[in-house]
Amino acid sequence: MEFRTARPEEVRQIVDLANYVFRTSSGLEPSMGRQYPIFLSPENASNLYIAVEDGKIVSHIGIYKNNAYIRGHRVSMAGMGSVCTHPDYRGRGLATKLLHYVFESLEEQGVSLLKISGNRGLYKTNGCLEIESITSCTFDGESPFDDAKFGAGGGYKYSYIADPQDTSILADIYHREPVRYERSKWLFPVLFKAMPTVHPPAGRVYTAVVASIQSSNSGIAYAIGYEREPGNYEIIEYAGERSAVPGMIQYLIKQKNMKQVKIYYPTYDTVLTELFASIASTKEEMLSSMTVKIINRQTLWEQIFPIIQERWPGKNPPKSLEDLQEIADKQGEPLIKFLFGDYQRPSYGAPWDEVLPIELPWFNGLSYV
Repeated sequence: MEFRTARPEEVRQIVDLANYVFRTSSGLEPSMGRQYPIFLSPENASNLYIAVEDGKIVSHIGIYKNNAYIRGHRVSMAGMGSVCTHPDYRGRGLATKLLHYVFESLEEQGVSLLKISGNRGLYKTNGCLEIESITSCTFDGESPFDDAKFGAGGGYKYSYIADPQDTSILADIYHREPVRYERSKWLFPVLFKAMPTVHPPAGRVYTAVVASIQSSNSGIAYAIGYEREPGNYEIIEYAGERSAVPGMIQYLIKQKNMKQVKIYYPTYDTVLTELFASIASTKEEMLSSMTVKIINRQTLWEQIFPIIQERWPGKNPPKSLEDLQEIADKQGEPLIKFLFGDYQRPSYGAPWDEVLPIELPWFNGLSYV
């Protein structure tokens, strides 16, 4: 059995394996190549890790390296997805061996953090943890929206986008987000059309609502989503001015005749939580099913130290990641949870409650792999 990265001409075989495991074996449309045109592409072949026997790809782990910007500071991250082994080759430890190969390779490349689209035992037994809190809120025709705040009286106007070629305005808004992924403008129409988060796609399309100031055509906020069922809209990503988000939801209900709108968002977005407090029909906080792992400790420290230094209330911030590891050990917490975890987070006292956790970008939108 050979473990290595893929060649560009082998990507078609990877897509076929992923389609078989995740789609056609369950009677679904073979949509993996269409939904992940950047991730599962010849251009990304060097980040697609495979196990090969007699020229046949029998196991795969896909990586997409995607830097994060956290309050202006760059953190090298990677997303992992499309982890699959052909049924005839399961039970031989191939995925575990391939996973260790991925970890070693990413560490050599200086990747700080790995985020995985799943919480399988394979990940948890190899140091990947569920640490992030997400909140879901639902809204309907009975939700008490305040027109003075969120309607025309709030100073915003709303428009609707269904054509991927009209999404350049979304890029301009997204690039102003304080916690986000590096995402080039040209990727927006590609990913908007691909619908990476929808499973199964069944002919659905992404649409977006854009909020602008009444006196200007410059977009200040957007919400991207789709009809999960007729009349039930799910927002998978938003960005921009938070005070415009309730109005975009109201627009979907009143102007687009949605019976219900649901939004998932990172719980650390407390401004959105406050805005939704009096108008959401339901609200639920939950543990994200994504898992996260520290890959290169030295690189991570170099990249998060400026964030910690800015937040530190005194003149003497920690000098190394080992200092933080010691504190985490005393608290009985894994280091990654101490640094980034916000699900049911306990108080660690001063100064840690002022400095941590460090927010991570939202993974369940256009950046999903």
